[in-house]
Amino acid sequence: HTRAAFNFLTQKLRIPPQRIIVFGRSIGTGPATNLVSILNRSNKHAAALVLQSPYRSIKTLAKELVGAVANIIMDRFDNEADIVHCISPTLIIHGRQDELIPVLHASVLYERCGAEAKCLEIIEGVDHNAFHALDHIIRPLSTFLQKIGADRLPPLAITSHYVMQVLDQNEFLVPPEIPEERGEGPTQPGFVVRALGTLLGRTD
Repeated sequence: HTRAAFNFLTQKLRIPPQRIIVFGRSIGTGPATNLVSILNRSNKHAAALVLQSPYRSIKTLAKELVGAVANIIMDRFDNEADIVHCISPTLIIHGRQDELIPVLHASVLYERCGAEAKCLEIIEGVDHNAFHALDHIIRPLSTFLQKIGADRLPPLAITSHYVMQVLDQNEFLVPPEIPEERGEGPTQPGFVVRALGTLLGRTD
């Protein structure tokens, strides 16, 4: 759905890609990183990529948690491979005490990230789910946007009334600029993370 949302923003609402902040959390960091890597390889840029509690890849994470059985998993989203191609400004936020996705994953992704403007925020005393929205997400993001100059961009000529008009048209199916893959089988990342979380007694 990340690609579908991007297509809707850029094609229906006519928002330039360079004005869109792509945000992903936990399992969602896979689609977010993949989207920005595709954009950047097509000589297009997002305003920023923001990853909260990202993983290197589903298979790498699964191997750490359950061992060799993880070899059956097909990696649909491989953040460690995709982030090399991400040259849009990138902010990575991770909790130091995260036991579901260890903070090492964030450090590896930061080092491999292809962006010149990049920042790694390690939040002390925070696990996978205990983030405070204002202190741990909004403030670091605001500081990062100021550093890259995104806060000085003029406001978009778009109103909530216009967005509601577009939504009321019920015309969401547009020719995909970036194709959307569908389906989730037992080897897909969403299924795997939920299964692992159930086995370990943890939630995303």
